Amino acid sequence: MKDTRGPRIRIVGDLHVGSMWGLWPPGFSYAGQPYPQNPWQVYLWQAWERGWKTLPKPDVLVLNGDLIDGSQPRAGGAGTVSPELDLQEEALLKVLAPIRAGKVFVTRGTAYHEPHRLSTVARLVGAQEVAGRHVLPECKLRVRNPEVRIVVRHHPDGGNALYTGTILEREAVKAIRAWAARMLDERHDVIVVSHVHLVGWEYTPDHVLVVITPTWCAQSEQSMVRRRYTWLPRVGWVDLVVRGPGAAGVVVEPYLVEPPLREREVPWVEL
Repeated sequence: MKDTRGPRIRIVGDLHVGSMWGLWPPGFSYAGQPYPQNPWQVYLWQAWERGWKTLPKPDVLVLNGDLIDGSQPRAGGAGTVSPELDLQEEALLKVLAPIRAGKVFVTRGTAYHEPHRLSTVARLVGAQEVAGRHVLPECKLRVRNPEVRIVVRHHPDGGNALYTGTILEREAVKAIRAWAARMLDERHDVIVVSHVHLVGWEYTPDHVLVVITPTWCAQSEQSMVRRRYTWLPRVGWVDLVVRGPGAAGVVVEPYLVEPPLREREVPWVEL
């Protein structure tokens, strides 16, 4: 039997470099000032390096938006290592140093987190240029043998819902509507989104695989107080391993690590 195994495609999003709870490189200095890791960043960095060192090298890597945290203007920069965007972009380059992949693509995150669109960073990490862009509004990958069409974008369709099932169902309904409208050229076998810091996937009745990828940003103390049980982030990434044609031929292999929630618990006060 002819071997039709396709590529391993890794989707990594929501690094939020610059956040006090996001990825941050060790030994980082900017303009002569050191910016050391806090305990949560040490934990995340160790998990980040471990994944790149121990797991198979992907044939394709998609960096799927919100790679930096931005200046956090609504919060006046609170919750950031530094609100300076140039500093965050330099730190992002250090964070991306361990990555190993055959081809790299970068998609656009939210304007709030990535006002500069990170074109310079994308070029420096060797991102593929598509239609004159290094940062794409969405990444459309077509595997020829076996035949699989995959679209990767940062945002789920229809807003910022935090319910995994709702997101999966919304993407599935859209995929079915596209098929019903005979949009054959735009039909996707796999739809991948990020943004909500959760993970999940399902195969729809219409033979579409819908995937949500996790984050590399732990839950902040503010979130633990306001949304303690409604938004517990899942940390890691997702690999899509193409073993056959269509959605049924794509295997989802998540790399998940437990976020360091217990380290940030407020201690009990003895009375």
